[in-house]
Amino acid sequence: MKTDERERSHLVWACVEARLRQREASERLGIGVRQFKRLVRAWKQAGDAGLVSRQHGRPSNRRMSASRRAESAALLKDKYTGFGATLASEKLLDLDGIKVSVETARQMQISLGLWKPKARRAKRTTWTWRWRGSMSGC
Repeated sequence: MKTDERERSHLVWACVEARLRQREASERLGIGVRQFKRLVRAWKQAGDAGLVSRQHGRPSNRRMSASRRAESAALLKDKYTGFGATLASEKLLDLDGIKVSVETARQMQISLGLWKPKARRAKRTTWTWRWRGSMSGC
């Protein structure tokens, strides 16, 4: 159970125990009162499990098929070894007819060990002010 789902559970429980009004709880969650009533109904039927999303653990509907993923991984390993993610995805589309997004190509290259993600530079949090000289004589 994620933290936002735990917060939902707590607010639904508070409403069922009459410690909080449904309107106030729905405003805290940023949803409508009718949607909150649906959450209360689900909580009463199935407990905390009724508030957990049923999408957890399921693969995406837009997921690339295993055969296409294997084919593009083989091409990335054999043909496009030294390519960056952008160029590799363009060549996969132009020469091989496989449409792969740049991020998918990057993730595949990382998993195959063909590309290492660069470490991000840390942002500078504080600025040190330099000492200003006196303005005498101007």
